[in-house]
Amino acid sequence: MRKKRQAIHRVNLSLPQNVVYLVQMLAERDNVTLTTKATELLEQGLDAEEDLILVEMAEDRLEDFEKGKHKPLSSDAFWKAVEKDTKK
Repeated sequence: MRKKRQAIHRVNLSLPQNVVYLVQMLAERDNVTLTTKATELLEQGLDAEEDLILVEMAEDRLEDFEKGKHKPLSSDAFWKAVEKDTKK
């Protein structure tokens, strides 16, 4: 699957030399530019951060459910709500 191209914005970063060295080594290993590798690593870090946030949200919802703040929804009720929303 090919990613859709998005507008590119330039961001200037000041990085410690050891970080630049490590990113450069990874870029050479993968035969890509330093900028490409830095972008890939930043995207991976953001994905990992998003995963942590989603886990926290799921744990909070589970805790609320276990405390009785929310009631379970039957499969039929769920799909009826989905159908209703898709018809709007």
